[in-house]
Amino acid sequence: MESVLWRVSLACRDCVGCLTGMFQDEDGQLDCKECPDNKTTIGEGSNDVNDCRVECGPGHFSTTRLEPCIACPGGTYQPGSGEKECIPCPNKLTTLEGAQSESECTSKSYIYTSSCSRRASAPVSRI
Repeated sequence: MESVLWRVSLACRDCVGCLTGMFQDEDGQLDCKECPDNKTTIGEGSNDVNDCRVECGPGHFSTTRLEPCIACPGGTYQPGSGEKECIPCPNKLTTLEGAQSESECTSKSYIYTSSCSRRASAPVSRI
């Protein structure tokens, strides 16, 4: 398996970049190190463990596919992980921010959220 960042290629005696999801923070090594905790890198050639980041989860996106991530705006959704953009709802339907599936697209001009609640109004005292 090829290493991440710059590792020494025994066949050519040249340095080659480590593969995506790996890094090498020490010069002259034959192998690359895997990113910890199911993290990955933006691309090949990483030389620092801090290049290893978490992929964006469903309902989120990033131009790099990795954190920091942005919630999909209203009217869009994203069912996958590690995506660069959100998918627009069909037929001018809408969603709440961070929608994860097309089934969340609705034609309603209002959407109830879990933070909505009815509150009884308190009597106003007059002096």
